[in-house]
Amino acid sequence: MRWYGFVLSVILCACLSPSPAGADLRPAPVNLLPIPSSVQFGSGRLAVDTSFQIGATGTVDDRLRHGVARALVRLSRQTGLELSRELAADASKARLTIVCAGPGAAVPSLDENESYSLEVTGDRATLRAPTVVGALRGLETVLQLATGDRGGWYLPAVTIQDAPRFRWRGLLIDIARHWMPMDVLKRNLDLMAAVKLNVLHLHLTEDQGFRIESKRYPSLHEKGSIYRISEITITASIPPQIGFAIARSGDEAELAAPVGGVASSELADRLASEDEVVDLEGDVLEMLPEQPSTG
Repeated sequence: MRWYGFVLSVILCACLSPSPAGADLRPAPVNLLPIPSSVQFGSGRLAVDTSFQIGATGTVDDRLRHGVARALVRLSRQTGLELSRELAADASKARLTIVCAGPGAAVPSLDENESYSLEVTGDRATLRAPTVVGALRGLETVLQLATGDRGGWYLPAVTIQDAPRFRWRGLLIDIARHWMPMDVLKRNLDLMAAVKLNVLHLHLTEDQGFRIESKRYPSLHEKGSIYRISEITITASIPPQIGFAIARSGDEAELAAPVGGVASSELADRLASEDEVVDLEGDVLEMLPEQPSTG
């Protein structure tokens, strides 16, 4: 069996030996979630170093600026590099350029065009999208592509065409039965955006708890537990910034958030008003001891 040991030694040496200088380092398979509609990897890589900047042309609004800033913060944490969090003053000189054709709907909906294309070469990367939401989806793909090895951090050369397969891609969080701190909810919003979900179904009232502060009937939240209006309003302002928003469900006392969805400003305004209204069609025993007339 000596020959077996010799062959094994040769294989191990070959695997552990460094690549020759100047060798073309092809990217290892990259995990993308969800898998884009079309992915074609090429040869070469785009360096990600301290000079890496993102520029934008076309529609550049606050939502896109905030999305870029968040992406650069996450990329900095991932790579350990100090990166500028501002859009490049000259987009043509940026390592990654976003070309956004339009802002999309003022209030995101399930019919929002979330498509994008991404081309990465050894010189630069270009992300094209018809809407800001599409650009935000593409930025998430860029973050997933970022890879590091002994040569440093980089984006592999790739051409991607992507659009959602399903209009409704969501997550239900039941904070009525199991209360969660606001930081946990915000972290879930970030994670949903990272994997391009677009619907948050936030269950706020149930037999086990009434989780909304009510100015008209304060005993409901005083004895049924509470999220203050200011907390709900702040949370409702986050989804539009990451490509989704808040909508109401017509079933039970629920607030659904098409995270790409409908009317987050409606939720914030409605809950902040003195005469807030919440649909209550079932599972509301929590409020009966304090408001027996509702039974």
